[in-house]
Amino acid sequence: MKNFKQHKILGSNGPVILLVLFFLIQILETQAQQISNNGTYISITTGTFIGMDSITNYNSATLVNNGTLTINKFNNSAAVENNETLATTTINNSGTFENTKTITATDIENTLNFDNTGTLTASNTVTNSGTFTNETAGTLTATNTVTNYETFTNDGSFTAADLENKETSTFDNTGTLTASNTVTNSGTFTNKTAGTLTNINTVTNYETFTNDGSFTAVDLENKETSTFDN
Repeated sequence: MKNFKQHKILGSNGPVILLVLFFLIQILETQAQQISNNGTYISITTGTFIGMDSITNYNSATLVNNGTLTINKFNNSAAVENNETLATTTINNSGTFENTKTITATDIENTLNFDNTGTLTASNTVTNSGTFTNETAGTLTATNTVTNYETFTNDGSFTAADLENKETSTFDNTGTLTASNTVTNSGTFTNKTAGTLTNINTVTNYETFTNDGSFTAVDLENKETSTFDN
C-alpha cells in the first residue's frame, strides 16, 4: 500500500503571499488611474477606449488622442492633439492644446495656447490667460462664463451665458457670438466686419469697444471715459 504525501502549493507562507499579491494588485490598479508622460510621444489609436483619473503631460511630451479618452483631470504643459473624443472634468493647459474633434469638459483653463477647430463644450467655465482661438470650423459652447485675461479670437461659432473681457485683454470676433446674458468689456473688444454679436440682455463697456459687423443687444451701457465705435 502506497503512502501519498499531501503537498501544500504555497506552504505555510501561503496566506502571507496571497496578502502581498492582493496589495500589489491594488497598487497597480491605483497607478493605472494616473498617467505621467515625461517627455515621450504617446498616441492613442483609433477604436481604443481609455478611462482613468488623471493625465499629466509635461517636459516636451506629446499626446495624440485618436480614440476615446475619459478622465477626471487633464494637466498639460507640453503638447496635446485631440482628434477624436475627450471627456474630462478639468483641463489645465499651460502648453499647446489642439482640438480637432470633440471635447466635453466642466472647466477649461488656458494659460498658453489653445486652438479649437472641432466641437468644444464646457458645462461651467472657460478661463483664458494666454492665446485662445476658436477657428472658423470651431464650435465653442460654455454653459456659464467665458473670462478672457489675454488674447481671445473667435472665428467660428461661440455661445456662452456671460462673456467677460478683462483689463488689458483683447477679444476679436469675426464669427458668430451669442451671449445669453451679459457681455462685459474692460479691455479691447472688436466685433469685426464678418462678425455677428447677439446679446440677450446687457453689453457693458468700460474701455474700448468697436463694432464693424452685426450687433444686437437689449441694453448697451458705455461707461465714463470709455469708447464705443460703431
